[in-house]
Amino acid sequence: MFQYDFMQHALWAILLAAFLGGLMGYLILLRRLAFAAHGLGHISFTGATFALLVNASPMLGQFAATGLAAFLMGFLGHTLQKRDTAVAMVLAVMLGLGVLCLHYYVGSANTAASLLFGDVLGVSVPQLKIMLLATLLVVGIVILILRPLVFNSVAGQLASAKGVQSRGINMIFLLLVAIAVTLVAQVVGALLVFVLLVGPAAISLNWTRSFWSGVLVSIGIAIALGVLSLVVAFYGNLPVSVDLTGLVAVVYLLSLCVRRV
Repeated sequence: MFQYDFMQHALWAILLAAFLGGLMGYLILLRRLAFAAHGLGHISFTGATFALLVNASPMLGQFAATGLAAFLMGFLGHTLQKRDTAVAMVLAVMLGLGVLCLHYYVGSANTAASLLFGDVLGVSVPQLKIMLLATLLVVGIVILILRPLVFNSVAGQLASAKGVQSRGINMIFLLLVAIAVTLVAQVVGALLVFVLLVGPAAISLNWTRSFWSGVLVSIGIAIALGVLSLVVAFYGNLPVSVDLTGLVAVVYLLSLCVRRV
């Protein structure tokens, strides 16, 4: 199956998206930012539709929209109490703009559907290069801020007392989440980013107890299920996003059973 160029491109896209999704997903749950990640996934659709209107790359439009939204979320929601309100307000405004862009978009309905549900088999070499550079950028920044990020996540008040700038850390992290959301959306679409950004991390939390083991298991599960979904899609003639959603759901239910035993 991998003798075809489009399958090789799809494999690399899934590997990059799954790696970043597994890594960032664990940190997202650790920082209790699942709703923000969900909102950014929907907002990426707004950026993509606007980019289509101006004949630009949908991926670049997604980067711009999610980056702007992440900045606003971080700026407006500097405390845990205000975070959900900020996310909800930014999400509402951006989705409204997305509906407006979709109203004026006169292109193929298949294009809009691929933005919503993903089209990993259509990923091009230029897109792969952007995904690789973005992945390296996110991983590099995570390495640089990992200690204060984790400290602020598990002991926010103590971290603030020690001089850790929680607002700055939160804003930087949200910008990294925005990049991760855009990459994951290339595989599963704007509506299903939770599949890779939350699913593997949630499974890992059921099976692990330490930070590093949790991160590694989350990445491993994301990659394994991502590749398996591509194989199932090739032989079963089903969309990759559908296969991946089903596999993540099944493994998550199994993780709950194993945890409770």
